Amino acid sequence: MTIKAILSDLDGSLVSCDGHYDVRLPALLQKLREKNIHFSLATGRACYGLVEKLLKELNLYDYHIVFGGGMILNVLTGETPWLRPISEKSVRKIVSYYNTQSFLYSVETTEAAYMFRRFETFMYPTGVIVRDFIESTIPPGVLKILLQSSINKLSEKIAQKHIKHILNECKDVEVVRLGHEGYFGWDVTAENSTKHTAVLEYGKILKINPKEMVAIGDGYNDYPLFTACGYKIAMGNAPKELKDIADLVVAPVESGGIIEAIEHVLTLAKII
Repeated sequence: MTIKAILSDLDGSLVSCDGHYDVRLPALLQKLREKNIHFSLATGRACYGLVEKLLKELNLYDYHIVFGGGMILNVLTGETPWLRPISEKSVRKIVSYYNTQSFLYSVETTEAAYMFRRFETFMYPTGVIVRDFIESTIPPGVLKILLQSSINKLSEKIAQKHIKHILNECKDVEVVRLGHEGYFGWDVTAENSTKHTAVLEYGKILKINPKEMVAIGDGYNDYPLFTACGYKIAMGNAPKELKDIADLVVAPVESGGIIEAIEHVLTLAKII
């Protein structure tokens, strides 16, 4: 099988819920580099914080999909060949609606995460720039709006009602459900800015057929990633919907699943 790129989710796939990766991972990534197989992130996280830290530690100087598909970043040059901010009109509508509901949420730009009311979340660990904003001074260039249902004490049924409202009011956005080990919520990105569409753009940039790409993921927001790639690997903690369309299910990341996944890819590519 011809494999030219691996696109991996971050939380629950490449790293554990506390942000740590397997000590065997760097050696396997080096083996991929030696065989000219790209290893890129496809994550809902922003390009700073944990993402920036891991890219440096693991020497992943390649193209990466961040903000849930709102940006493709060339880490080596800093260029962003794919950048899809949400329209200002839709951002204002969503911010206004969230504020009337007294939700805790964040809006993310390439520079920082912004909060109307401060709250603690693992999405923004120490070192991530978090700024305040008011409704009259919403920052420009919003790539993603994040709402965590658990923090807002929303059931999945009630969350679906709010998602439906957003989609009815804003016709130029995507809403992607998040889910990882009891945590759930949703991201809002610009229309046609999902992991699926970003993978297609990634393929154009690197001149790689999506059929020659491997997807690795564990959450609901990885479904669009899976539908874009030729081979799909679900982590052991993934929801049934993701496992059902996967070509392979490996152990959870805490049990060495990412190592199992990459070694399987190397075997498929007839490298080991």
